[in-house]
Amino acid sequence: MSQKTDLSNELLVALGNLLVAFNDVDMLLKGFIGFLLRIGGIQSTIVTYRLHWPALLDRIYALYSAEVTRPDMQKQLSDILSEISKCNTRRNEFIHSEWTLGCGDDVPILFKPVLDLRFKQDPLPVDSERVPLGEVHPSKANELTNPQKVSVREVRPDEVNALINDLRKREFQLRDVQSKLLLFRHMNPRPDFLIDWRTPDELQ
Repeated sequence: MSQKTDLSNELLVALGNLLVAFNDVDMLLKGFIGFLLRIGGIQSTIVTYRLHWPALLDRIYALYSAEVTRPDMQKQLSDILSEISKCNTRRNEFIHSEWTLGCGDDVPILFKPVLDLRFKQDPLPVDSERVPLGEVHPSKANELTNPQKVSVREVRPDEVNALINDLRKREFQLRDVQSKLLLFRHMNPRPDFLIDWRTPDELQ
């Protein structure tokens, strides 16, 4: 098996693993909203139905901040959600791009994203006007296409795997925030669901 075939297979596996990691974080985000609202799984599913990540992240921060009043802890969650948002942007580049075959001995992998969705408001050229990108080297492809509509670059498996690791890291951090909130809820039961997160020194 050639090196190009090995790398392309690795990339396909990495993309599959990325979908799994993304789905795990998506379920965690939706479950976290249910946790913040103190509702069950079915109700949480109803509330979060068809909500995309930007809306999910905004709601999580708003609900958390309404319950947790300490600015430092609000910032900690805000930083985590900001990194998750960046992961989503990187994920969309991989998942929502078109892919084409590379050629030539100097192209290390077979597949790379073609369409840059930042310009999706522009009409894409019809098939008859499209340059056969699979027949050109990536360094030449952008010269042959409208740069406002098409962007070509190589993608290696390591790049996708790095994103997966980043997603898993944010997943762990978010679970840690949820665990701490559960602990403090247990230690500070309040009928209005609001917890005073001030430290003992701040309460004196």
